[in-house]
Amino acid sequence: MKKSLLIMLILVMTLLILSAVSSAAEIGTWEGYGGLGYNTYSLEEANDLASNEVDSGISFLVGLKGWVRPKIAIGGEIESMEVEWEDDSYKAGTTGYLGTVNYEFIPGISAFGAAGIYFVELDGFGIDEGDSGFGFKLGVEGDYKISDSLGLQARALYRNNNVEVKDLEMDFSGFGLDGALTYKF
Repeated sequence: MKKSLLIMLILVMTLLILSAVSSAAEIGTWEGYGGLGYNTYSLEEANDLASNEVDSGISFLVGLKGWVRPKIAIGGEIESMEVEWEDDSYKAGTTGYLGTVNYEFIPGISAFGAAGIYFVELDGFGIDEGDSGFGFKLGVEGDYKISDSLGLQARALYRNNNVEVKDLEMDFSGFGLDGALTYKF
């Protein structure tokens, strides 16, 4: 217990020291972004009903964030994932509407979190409807400037997105890698 506490204290102190010497974003600037992601899923219940397993897929995302403090940005994001099993008789999709927060702890590297509502739609499985539930993402984000206004963004994240539709658990939770083009204005 003491060892874990000491490691946490050292980590927090290191982040505070690094953040004190890092360059800060200009308050009031906004960044828009859009891109693609690769995600793992935990669709075990749905896979049991289909003829094959789907455990990963592509997502699309678009968002906007504004810097409210030198190292803190808040914003919103929409992400969408679609899953289709081989025989085309089963399809599922989820779209999340999320609030986001970023903390830049060294130049170009931020911790981020996002939380909001995910809507899940099903086609097949004897169910042609949807439902919604709370979900969140936590991760690390890296930004590379191409010019003063254009940049590239990369993320490594964990997503929790588990919605039950008519007694069928649709679990889009898992790890993800995102890449996006950013525009600062």
